Amino acid sequence: MNVTFSIDDVYNSMRCNSLMYVDFSHRCFLSKAIKHCIQVMQCIDYFRIMYCQMNIKTRSTEVAVMCASIVIMGLLMLAVAHMVDKYIAPLLKIVSIVMHMNQYLAGITLLCFGNHLPDLFINVTPVMEESPLFNITLSNAIAGVLINGGLICYLRPFKINGHGAVRDLLFMMFACELVLYEMETDNKITRIEGLSLICLYFIYLIINIVDLKLMRNTLDDLRQKVDALSRKTQPTLKTKSKLRHMQNKLAHMELDSKNVDKYNHSEIFISAKLKTYYGKKTSLNDDELDDVELRALEKYGQTRPSVIERDNEKYLRNIFYNPENPRNMFLLNDLWDSINPISLSEFKRSSYIERIYIVLIMPVSIICSLFVPVVDTSVTKHGWSKLLNCIQIVTTPFIVITLWHALACLEYQSSFIVLYFNISVWSFCVSVPLAIFVFWKTRTDKPPRFHKLFMILTFSITLVLLKILATEIEVLSCVIGLVSHMSEDFASSSIRAFCAALSDSVFNISLAIKGYGGMAFAAGLAGPFFSFTICLGLYFLTNPNVGQLYSRRWLLGEQGDNSYFFFMLIAFTTLLWILTFNFLARRSVAIFDLIMYIVYLIYAILVEWSVIHAFTFDPQFEPT
Repeated sequence: MNVTFSIDDVYNSMRCNSLMYVDFSHRCFLSKAIKHCIQVMQCIDYFRIMYCQMNIKTRSTEVAVMCASIVIMGLLMLAVAHMVDKYIAPLLKIVSIVMHMNQYLAGITLLCFGNHLPDLFINVTPVMEESPLFNITLSNAIAGVLINGGLICYLRPFKINGHGAVRDLLFMMFACELVLYEMETDNKITRIEGLSLICLYFIYLIINIVDLKLMRNTLDDLRQKVDALSRKTQPTLKTKSKLRHMQNKLAHMELDSKNVDKYNHSEIFISAKLKTYYGKKTSLNDDELDDVELRALEKYGQTRPSVIERDNEKYLRNIFYNPENPRNMFLLNDLWDSINPISLSEFKRSSYIERIYIVLIMPVSIICSLFVPVVDTSVTKHGWSKLLNCIQIVTTPFIVITLWHALACLEYQSSFIVLYFNISVWSFCVSVPLAIFVFWKTRTDKPPRFHKLFMILTFSITLVLLKILATEIEVLSCVIGLVSHMSEDFASSSIRAFCAALSDSVFNISLAIKGYGGMAFAAGLAGPFFSFTICLGLYFLTNPNVGQLYSRRWLLGEQGDNSYFFFMLIAFTTLLWILTFNFLARRSVAIFDLIMYIVYLIYAILVEWSVIHAFTFDPQFEPT
């Protein structure tokens, strides 16, 4: 039988890392010919830009471009952190208040979901089809527990929810062992095993919800007993001792079951406590603080509120409302205030690091302000801006449909993804009349009753933007690893894991500074469990390659055993210091976590350079 040889079949079977083994003059052609190089990209074809448009011919130029790519990847991480902090977090807070969650439950569910939403998107992209995902998940868990937990403990020591933290650590270790057991049994993963991981997460949720319900029932009984003992006119010493013990127990349980606050102080009403930031005075004095407050109120003809009014969610909604004002009063000024990326009062009281962060995210902040609605019950007018929100009713659905359509087609023209408008343009038929109606019915000084419906627009556009940003970060990580001749295991377990942990820490640290350290720490412990169950479970369900024989080898990767060893070591030591310190987070823990992470990185580098042997067996082959 005659066999026809086709060079296209060769290109279709080649991997993208083959580019690194040919001369620079041939890389442009191969980047277009190799099908895998196109499949692993998303919005931008980086190899075409490097070897076709930039026409890189020397190794030094290639290294310089990689350094710039690392900076770009860091900026993308900051963009993800900004979107989660400003847009996702307020939505999750509103949901947690509606569902009457305590801070711990909100941390392990909603906050954890917000932090790991980008990972959920990455796992279903083509670039991850045959990646060492179990090793990547372990590396992210190590970086998250050590960096995120260490920074929180250093900046704001707090009382840990003891039984919750121990339960999270045990579930986290159990989920890791379950995934490893499923891979070791028959050297592959079935869809039923992936489904079992997802079911394990829902069992974990049910246990936490039932635990919260039982805790609140116990609190009610304990309050009744304390009230009964307090009413005794002539209590004995034994009764007084019992009463003190019950009151202390009640105080600790009330702290653990405390709900998420319905409001925070609005940013324009700066509390006197903000003048002291870890012992450092801000540049704003009392007179300037009062001026900021009074100018904003007098602008709309209002008077200064009382302290009680400042903490009222309803008051923040109606703070500038005056029925005598015109409906479109300060329409353009309101628009400018909404898209202005820098608040002068906030910038003045920020530290130098915070100011650098504000400047770096300024371009992202402007773009997001134009297209992403803000729904936040802890700020004035709940984030309402009449003209801007009416514009967003038109632009946001158009952008969402356009981006999803482009991601579904995934066609490129001159190194960039092609945008299609033939479907999204029809959204104007609904959005334009709706925007006109909203503009006609609403005021500038008060959000409408249906303002929370903008949460749908906010969630939809942040969903697609987070997917794009997270995938671009993953693609850049792979490109940097390939060009630097790193293994995919090392690039994912070092560069990407470290950047992802810093990205999550930006939001969690801001929560810890505001007094939600327990919530942020709980999210850091529940995050790895979410990755082992939901992220890996969804990956096993949607990726047919994991069902092939010996898929365990590429799922675990070359450094998977190292990551597993360090992960279990870190889980046990975290459990040990939590119990040893009587559930008190101390600054010394941050030093310990930092040292542990440095040891992990050193070991990964030495294994990558083949200086030491990894915690794994050498491959054995049966004689033929």
